[in-house]
Amino acid sequence: MTLLASSKLDIRVAGRPLCRGLDFRMQPGECWALLGANGVGKTMLLHTLAGLRPADAGHVRINDRPLADWSARELARYRGVLFQDSQDTFPASVLETVLSGRHPYLRFWEFESAHDHELARQALARVGLQGLEARRVDTLSGGERRRLALATLLVQSPRVMLLDEPSNHLDLRHQMRLFAYLCELTREGLGGLLMSLHDVNLAQRFCSHVILMFGSGDVCTGPVAETLSEHTVSRLYDYPVHAVYDGVHCWYQPD
Repeated sequence: MTLLASSKLDIRVAGRPLCRGLDFRMQPGECWALLGANGVGKTMLLHTLAGLRPADAGHVRINDRPLADWSARELARYRGVLFQDSQDTFPASVLETVLSGRHPYLRFWEFESAHDHELARQALARVGLQGLEARRVDTLSGGERRRLALATLLVQSPRVMLLDEPSNHLDLRHQMRLFAYLCELTREGLGGLLMSLHDVNLAQRFCSHVILMFGSGDVCTGPVAETLSEHTVSRLYDYPVHAVYDGVHCWYQPD
């Protein structure tokens, strides 16, 4: 079974090609990174794969079904999206916000159950926000707000997670712990994870596969070990890098 796939996918904005002919297949247990320079279209690609905008050509399938065959409620239970920025239009508490991740499982006018509350508290503890349930969201720091958004996604319990720059505002400790947990959750639960990242070394360390967006529509996909190299990373960011090996990991550093 393929969790998420695209066939001959094209994405254009104002006539400019961002992605051309992307063939991509995410299998259970795989963690994918989406890499590219600023403005190449990583967010547009994530939104297209999530079904939030139409493709200009080609097709997207989730769980071997065309996107058009999914209802909004079904899709919200199966795939979760973390947006690049969080918008808090209305004042709410931390607990109220994280409980919104359970809405795809509730009937109209149904209140959250004790089980939903327990899942919410578990997710808050997982991201280090236990004890802040009563805090207003607009009093949180940027890093705390980012972790709350991740907790809300975890409460949603999606099979496929599409994350747009999940490391935004996170310090080193929270980056390492959350990335390790997300990848462990994906592999053990046989889900799928795709994250747009700015740090190629996070992709190298945590991900099994990668999508590279070079600009002007050129894309490349494959296993991390076969796809990332000094040549491809230098081309990706239009800046020379060299690989450093520490005996366990490979790291890319700018010249």
